[in-house]
Amino acid sequence: MEKTMVRWIRFLLVFVPMSCGFPGCAGTSSGTLTSSTMTVTFDIDSGTFHVESAGSGLSIREAYSTVETTFGSFSTRDSRYRRSCRIEEEIGLPGSASRFIVECIDSEKVLDLSLEFTLDDSGALDLRTTAVNRSGEPLSLTEILPLVSAADKGGVGFSDPLNLAISTEGYMFADQGTVTSFKQDPRLASWWSVLLFDPASLNSLLVGYLEHRNSEGILELTHSGENGHADRFSLTAHSTFIVEDWVREKGDWGTDTTKAWIDVPGLRPVTLQPGSSIDSDTLTIQLG
Repeated sequence: MEKTMVRWIRFLLVFVPMSCGFPGCAGTSSGTLTSSTMTVTFDIDSGTFHVESAGSGLSIREAYSTVETTFGSFSTRDSRYRRSCRIEEEIGLPGSASRFIVECIDSEKVLDLSLEFTLDDSGALDLRTTAVNRSGEPLSLTEILPLVSAADKGGVGFSDPLNLAISTEGYMFADQGTVTSFKQDPRLASWWSVLLFDPASLNSLLVGYLEHRNSEGILELTHSGENGHADRFSLTAHSTFIVEDWVREKGDWGTDTTKAWIDVPGLRPVTLQPGSSIDSDTLTIQLG
């Protein structure tokens, strides 16, 4: 009985005040999850989230998740969604972590979305986006974009993106990717993960997939420097279902393949049955 009371008191003190859409949080327009290295905030009104490093001040602003289907896009920003969030504590080894869950309930009862952020003191933020078919018909999904952050709205902020060294990955072990920059390639892509390093400040950004159970991951980056956005670039994470066979059969695995994947041709849709779900696989983000 005593343990039960302690758990309920802990729930009321920790869980409810930081949750949106639950008793004790009426009128709250955002939820925030903070560790010693990073902060993530989800804006309930806009359906966007922000990630900021505690040490370097680097940030990813106005980001959101999207699901692409054969009949249109579904975004966490869409007005059709009723959004709420909650925070759960996880006790793990060697330390503790917090999980931040955002629920986007479709008022038209077609496709629900949920975002799951996990943050601990290791310096990494893990993100997974899930789509749930609430309709009475099978739905065809081509990809989930767990992270979309456009420079004209927010984007990824660095003092001088043109000076970044960017390390990309190829699709297979035979393709080691390349080290490039926005000066050479204003628009580029990388399979599985991408690392950006600023030699002046020693700050870096690592974005990559921890798994590929459901999809194949592509990271797309664009820096145009237009309209006063010279200190920002766009970042999109694609969890594709599934890349066509010609990609696997391609004979020339040179380093230029990282550019060829930006405009992936026909994707093979995944059929999501009524009541079933599929997620983007886990994307990890390290800023510092």
